[in-house]
Amino acid sequence: MMISTRANLRRLLTSRAATTACRRRLSQLPTATRQNQRVFAATAAIIPNQQSPTAAAPAHSPRHMSTHTKKIIQHHHHHDYRQTPSMILCNVSTTDSEESRQIYDEWAPKYEQDMRSWGWDMPEQVAQLIAKYVKSRDTKYVPHKMSILDAGAGDGLAGMALRQHPGFDKSQAFMIGADYSAQMLQVAASRKVYDAVIPSMNLNTTPFCNNKLSQAFLDGCNASTAVNIFDAILCVGTMTYINPKAGTLREFCRWVKPGGYICYTNRTDLCDDFRPQEQALEEEGVWSLVEKVGPLPYLPGHPDYGDDIQAYVYLYQKTAE
Repeated sequence: MMISTRANLRRLLTSRAATTACRRRLSQLPTATRQNQRVFAATAAIIPNQQSPTAAAPAHSPRHMSTHTKKIIQHHHHHDYRQTPSMILCNVSTTDSEESRQIYDEWAPKYEQDMRSWGWDMPEQVAQLIAKYVKSRDTKYVPHKMSILDAGAGDGLAGMALRQHPGFDKSQAFMIGADYSAQMLQVAASRKVYDAVIPSMNLNTTPFCNNKLSQAFLDGCNASTAVNIFDAILCVGTMTYINPKAGTLREFCRWVKPGGYICYTNRTDLCDDFRPQEQALEEEGVWSLVEKVGPLPYLPGHPDYGDDIQAYVYLYQKTAE
């Protein structure tokens, strides 16, 4: 893979060996060269085998991975499983929506098992923050209920977590789960936490103009021109796959009602990429930061993440008109 920007390079730094080698090489380059030179024509050479075939397998080695996880790794890389027990997370750190969809469609049956084994609790962190601030208000779309969009809902873990909080059961909150992966949404639908699930929701394409969303929630209104719909939008573990220049955060603001909330997570190694967009929305008076939580453990049980890559939870409020 040929990487031309420093921001994209960071997305490849997922194994400790690669991280050390890549950062050392970056530090030795002039600033202009770091930004413009195509540094890694030989990326694979920087990720050597980290243990011999006879060495004992670590707690989260491929021996303990699901078959689906191994299959995904094999599909995208031609390394053996011993050297990169987390290669799946390297590969899904992409803003190519079609590639992400394929990976998650295959991973869907074992996604929760794998992520929980690595200590994933971002859904619970976001649900706690949403429940702290979001209160029920009347809306012309769902009278006397809160309306919530779980953007990048995946297999529904965030929806499950939010439903556990007082005021967010189905009698009080209308919740839509939207995702680009149909297989992940099938798992989400089986959990019965969403009032509707919307497939093929590409968060890298703005404005959002999903016909199924229009039919399910907007009475056929054009989704690309709809405004002020939701009391809250949550986006958990999905910013990794969103192009910072796609305008997704601004689009969230269009969909949220004045005074409504947008809550999302972002990794510490990627959050700087979104800072210009966040600042622009603040300077324009579109939203304001209510609370920023973290850094928090991202995948603390993962041998290639641990304390090196953590996460923040952001809560913004759209400015009242």
